[in-house]
Amino acid sequence: VLPGIWSIMLTWSEVLKAAYNQLTSLLDTLSSSAAHFIRCVVPNYERVPGKIDGPLVLNQLRYVLLLSSQIL
Repeated sequence: VLPGIWSIMLTWSEVLKAAYNQLTSLLDTLSSSAAHFIRCVVPNYERVPGKIDGPLVLNQLRYVLLLSSQIL
């Protein structure tokens, strides 16, 4: 075995250990928290400022409420 191989193996071992520790920490943080979402409502398909398509907005809000009730 070449002397340089051991230093490369130790380096990779340290990198993998650090990555594993960081991933474990991230998963612990994610599992102990609750997800929060912001839902966007499209006011109109034409992307015209100040124009609100009532039925389109109402349909989106109904869907959001239905989806929220299914999650709870």
